[in-house]
Amino acid sequence: MRDVSAKWGRTVTGSWTPFYRLTACSFFQTGSSPEGVRVPIVGGKVALDGAADIYATCELSVDGSYWPEQNDLDALIAPYGVEVFVQAGIRYRDDLVELVGLGYFRVRTLGQDEATILGAIDLTGEDRMSTIARAKLLAPRAFPASTTNGQFATALVTEVFPDAVIEWDDELENATIGRDVIVEDDRRAALGSMASSIGKIMRFDGRGILVFFTPPNPIETKPAARLVAGRDGVLSSLSRELTDAGVVNAVVARGDGADEVGAAYAAVLDLDPSSPTRYDGPFGPSPFYLTSSLITTTDLAVIAAQAELRRQSGLPHTLHFDIAPRFELEPDDLVHIEHTYGVGRHLIASLDIPLTPGVGMTGVTRQQLVTSVGSAA
Repeated sequence: MRDVSAKWGRTVTGSWTPFYRLTACSFFQTGSSPEGVRVPIVGGKVALDGAADIYATCELSVDGSYWPEQNDLDALIAPYGVEVFVQAGIRYRDDLVELVGLGYFRVRTLGQDEATILGAIDLTGEDRMSTIARAKLLAPRAFPASTTNGQFATALVTEVFPDAVIEWDDELENATIGRDVIVEDDRRAALGSMASSIGKIMRFDGRGILVFFTPPNPIETKPAARLVAGRDGVLSSLSRELTDAGVVNAVVARGDGADEVGAAYAAVLDLDPSSPTRYDGPFGPSPFYLTSSLITTTDLAVIAAQAELRRQSGLPHTLHFDIAPRFELEPDDLVHIEHTYGVGRHLIASLDIPLTPGVGMTGVTRQQLVTSVGSAA
């Protein structure tokens, strides 16, 4: 969950006025207060998907007077590597707003209706991971076994973004990768493989910082928010679906290196007696396989498998939020849901965040049913 004030927490469940801001950035920056030119937003949305390679995308309508001239290398918004920073928040009064960053987005496309030239510009953008993904290596790169996870990430990222900021939530940043690794060409895939091998989620967050963090444990984690239907609640409507498509009740993690390190292996299972999709129940086995050359020990295999099972356990439910969006929430936040269908803990899978007043926020969650797992390492 994004950092917000106590005042935000008291205000967001009541009636309030949303506020949006778009900043066109002429150079690489991080943080929530970049230098740049404010460009008026007409409307649009930011979409966040915790399972996607590109975590954050945007579809915006902005003031039509900012259309770039042909070959204008100094254009404020243009698909020449330019980034825009999107914020949303609460207007407490005319001179007081509180904003959270939704991300830095590389401008990918611009469009304008021919019949209304100088009308609104339709802008699409993707977060910084899209730049990492397209910046393929020109030649294979070797990393010795003594390279730390932090050094591995820094080397692959700072060649693209020299001023990038990278944050870790624990000391695994300093653990070595444990095997000689060759990255053929795909930076993003190599970074994702490293993150998975140590049970981390990797993404550029709303501050433009590349973060590596452990998914929440539904047993031990306090929900980031209570989402309640009815009077004084934020859930205006809710549809639900139950399907066995995509259900995972076991994760097998393997190291795929063919060297002296050997093949690490672990299997983590949903064995919770209260889980209707448990591995040893009527549902039957439904494993997911996670393979990485950077899984070099059984302990790492267990960590990676447990983290993946936490994210994938449960059945998907689609939620429709009220006209008061919760801009502070993000995918992989654990939330407490109360509605006419029942009460439960849900892990947010994806969100569509509106940048148009009066439009509700929609999201997909996965209910967290598993309270215990078993290991077959």
